Amino acid sequence: MTNKPTASRQAPRPGHYVITEDAYASLCSVRDELRLFAAVSARQAERNPEVLICRNTLAHCFEHLAQRVDSVVDPLAGHPSE
Repeated sequence: MTNKPTASRQAPRPGHYVITEDAYASLCSVRDELRLFAAVSARQAERNPEVLICRNTLAHCFEHLAQRVDSVVDPLAGHPSE
């Protein structure tokens, strides 16, 4: 048995969104990247609690993740993707 959720063939309940498999995979990928960043930070903090991260690098990571989330959320809100 896998931990992967199965897609329901029922009509969505009011107040719920239906997303494509690609959108779901994209959100899972963003989640995995966030967990990776957290794990790397935690390992570094164990060795050296004052890990230096360039602000531009951190900003780039957050912007990258925000763009990936936008690619899923914008179509749900009726905004076309750029």
